[in-house]
Amino acid sequence: EPSPPACYHETMKKLLDWRMIILFVIFLISRIWILQHPPAKFSDVKEDYERYANQWRYGLTPYREIMFEYPPAVIPLIALPLELDQRGIGKYYLNYRVQTFAFEILLFTAMVFCTLHIQKEANPKHRGLKDWRSWIPYIFYIGAGVLAKDYWYEGIDLIFFGSFTLGLMFVLAKQQTFLKRVFLWTLFWLSVAIKIMTAPLAFPIYLTKTLPWKKELLACALGGMLVWGVPIALYRSSLSVFVVFHANRPMKYGAFGTYLVETINEYTHSEHRLMKGPDFPMVGPVATKVTAVSKVALPI
Repeated sequence: EPSPPACYHETMKKLLDWRMIILFVIFLISRIWILQHPPAKFSDVKEDYERYANQWRYGLTPYREIMFEYPPAVIPLIALPLELDQRGIGKYYLNYRVQTFAFEILLFTAMVFCTLHIQKEANPKHRGLKDWRSWIPYIFYIGAGVLAKDYWYEGIDLIFFGSFTLGLMFVLAKQQTFLKRVFLWTLFWLSVAIKIMTAPLAFPIYLTKTLPWKKELLACALGGMLVWGVPIALYRSSLSVFVVFHANRPMKYGAFGTYLVETINEYTHSEHRLMKGPDFPMVGPVATKVTAVSKVALPI
């Protein structure tokens, strides 16, 4: 049998390097700590996601029979933890957090090997993790998760930006084959099917093509159908429900516009927080104006 290519040996050397092991141990310790320290007061997963999952289990169809606020790829992410719970495996809340934790292990591993590969391509003499500067982005990423621990495993955001990040890795691939572009577009459309806000990035990603324009459009269409084909067939025009939901909802706590309102309120004292889930919005004249502006500005 032919011997494995040299790149395989190079990858295994990186994997087994003691510095790499230390990096992954630090990462795992930080993420296990986050798992063990959920937010003390409020959780979107407990209050909203578990409620949605139970409604579906009792037969209420998302989009058609209940107002579901997210695009269709979120449905299996929310439903799987309850399915495991009902089979006697864990409890919903922890199952959801472990699900996100498992995805982040994949994401972090891919990011490490991708960045090391890019550094090596740019500078063949690059010493990988032997150079202390190579640790900076990883330590920053690990530290950011620890600082944001009350949010890190509490929603769909990590899987949202993680799927988009995994897709971008195929942009950096040395040989832009048709199959790699299909993988890229599949992961891109997956991110759109989790949160719609990456949709406008389709055009700049298209400009990264090295394939003929017809093949690139075909790869884009195939990736889109792999993600959106089944939801469109199941729900058709009912999918517009999540768009209508967001068009009519107030600004949620933690939104950028809400921070602006809270900052202005330090001087005006004209606003107050409405303690009503799931949004817990700020209410007042400033909040009304900022909400109206954000509903135009955010889609743009």
